[in-house]
Amino acid sequence: MDYISENIFYQTFSVFLTIGTFLSLFLPFTFRKELNNEKVNEISSKAIEDYIQNQKENERIKKGASL
Repeated sequence: MDYISENIFYQTFSVFLTIGTFLSLFLPFTFRKELNNEKVNEISSKAIEDYIQNQKENERIKKGASL
């Protein structure tokens, strides 16, 4: 049985984990991306197209299953 005091890897890992935890508590970071109206419209139209495509595919599968 290896003890943590005898294993450098576990000591290093626990130190980095502790430092990372303290940094995230006091210096939280987020990824922020600005969206403009054009990008929102593009994303929403793509989502609508995907939804329509999925609905058509589901109807095709239902028709095939009912035969």
